[in-house]
Amino acid sequence: MLQKADTIAIKRVIAYALEQKIKEDNISINRLAKELETSRTAISRILAPENTSITLNTIEKVAKYVGKRIVLYFK
Repeated sequence: MLQKADTIAIKRVIAYALEQKIKEDNISINRLAKELETSRTAISRILAPENTSITLNTIEKVAKYVGKRIVLYFK
């Protein structure tokens, strides 16, 4: 249960950062999908905070788009 909550929390951060960048750049979902070389459906999944189906590759593309980088480590 805790792991699922952590996953959803991380996904919400990603979705929020992307939403803010979309607003800032005044870009459409279709245009963003083209820029990230993905589908409109994939962008919609990213923007849905509870949908945790997102690949590491897609997370990396989103991070780069919003001006961040992913740091992954095991504790």
